[in-house]
Amino acid sequence: MASLSNNQIRGYKAAAHNPNVSEESKERVRGQLARVGMTDENTSRRSQTSAPSNVKDPEDLPSARAGADPKNVLSGYKATLHNPRVSEEAKERVTDILKEYKAL
Repeated sequence: MASLSNNQIRGYKAAAHNPNVSEESKERVRGQLARVGMTDENTSRRSQTSAPSNVKDPEDLPSARAGADPKNVLSGYKATLHNPRVSEEAKERVTDILKEYKAL
């Protein structure tokens, strides 16, 4: 079995799920992943059972839908809690958001 570096595997997995990649390229990528024992089932970005149904998906955050990385968005909210120049009202709002997304 040929080996691929972790970076190569991540790149192939990203290409397999990228809507801008042609189907022909995706088939080639799936072949490369199959060579190292990866299947479509274990190349998906997130499993269907990864979070309880009552937990909101961070990708549903408005700024995440606009193209920002959801993890970075939540990190920004967390940083807000420690910023002395942020009002208590804003900190309460951010706390509610973080609790809603189970990030606090």
